[in-house]
Amino acid sequence: MKRNIKILRKSLAVFGLLTLSALILSGCGKKKEAAEKPEIQSRKEVQTTTIPDTASEEQSSVIPEETVAPEPTTEPETTTGSVAESDRFQVNQEYLSQFSNEGTNWGQGTTFDEYNRPVYAITAQERNGEYGAYFIMPQENKLYITMDCGSSSTYMTQILDTLKEKQVKITFFVTMPFVENNPDIILRMVQEGHTIGNHSVTHPAAGMFSLSIDEQINEVKTVHDCLLQKYGYEMDLFRYPQGTYSTQSLALMQQMGYRSVFWSFAYKDYDENDQPEPGYALQKLKDRVHPGAIYLLHVDSKTNADILGEFIDAVRGMGYELGTIR
Repeated sequence: MKRNIKILRKSLAVFGLLTLSALILSGCGKKKEAAEKPEIQSRKEVQTTTIPDTASEEQSSVIPEETVAPEPTTEPETTTGSVAESDRFQVNQEYLSQFSNEGTNWGQGTTFDEYNRPVYAITAQERNGEYGAYFIMPQENKLYITMDCGSSSTYMTQILDTLKEKQVKITFFVTMPFVENNPDIILRMVQEGHTIGNHSVTHPAAGMFSLSIDEQINEVKTVHDCLLQKYGYEMDLFRYPQGTYSTQSLALMQQMGYRSVFWSFAYKDYDENDQPEPGYALQKLKDRVHPGAIYLLHVDSKTNADILGEFIDAVRGMGYELGTIR
C-alpha cells in the first residue's frame, strides 16, 4: 500500500512538471507573438507616411533649386502676350535716373566725310551706340530704306507693290493710329517679310523725353502689345517722333529690349500739300548715297511712292545692296 502511494506521488510530480513546462512554453509563445506585432505595425506606419502623393509634393517644395524639374514647355508662346513678354516692360527707374534727360533734336547735318557719310551721324553713333542706337550702319556698301507711317496710307499699296516687284525688304515704323486704321496693310507687311518698328501711340510733338518714364513705356507698350496679339509680330525697333531724344530715353528703350533707329539721310517729303518735284527728289536721294546709309522716307509722300522703284535701281547700279535693319 505504501509502495502504491509513493508511485502515485511520483506520477503526480512528473505530471506537474510537464504541465508547468507546457505553461511556460505557451507563455513564451504569446510573448514572442506580442513582441512581433509592434514591429509589423511600425513598418505599416512608415509606409503610410511616405508613399502618398501629398508627401512627394511636400518634398518637392523644399528640393534645392538646381534639382527641381524644368518648367513645362507647354506654356503659351510670347506671340499670345504671355507674362514673360509683359515683364519686358518692368524697368529699373533707379538705374535710369542716373542718365541725363536733356533733349536733343536729331538731324544729320550738311558736313560729310570722304565717303559721303554725314559727320554728325558718325559722331552720334560713336557716342550713343552703347545704348543700342543706330544713326548710321557699319561702313559697307549697304543702304537701308526706312519709312515712317503716320496716319495716311494713300500710297501704301503702290509702295508695297514696288518693293515686291524689286524684291526688297525694308523697315516700316508705325504709329498706333496707322495700325488701327490699316489692318490689311499691316498684315501684308508681315506676310511679305518687312520689318515693322514702333513709332509710338501719339507721336508726341515735344518728344518722348518730355514724358514721364511710365508715359514713355505706355507709348511703346501699347503699340507693341497690339502687333503681338493681333499679328503675332514682336517688335524691337523704335523710331523717335521728331527725332528728339535724351540719353535717359535711349537707356529706357534699351531696358525694354528695343533698339533706337535714327537716320543718316532725310529730306522734306512729309508735307502732302507741298511735295518735292520727282526729278529733283530722285537726284537728291542719289546724291546722298553713302556706305551704311539709313534713309528716312515718309509713306504719305506721293513723290516717294513715284520714285521708289527708280531709286532702288539707281542704288543697285552704284554697287550697293539694299539691307533691312533687324
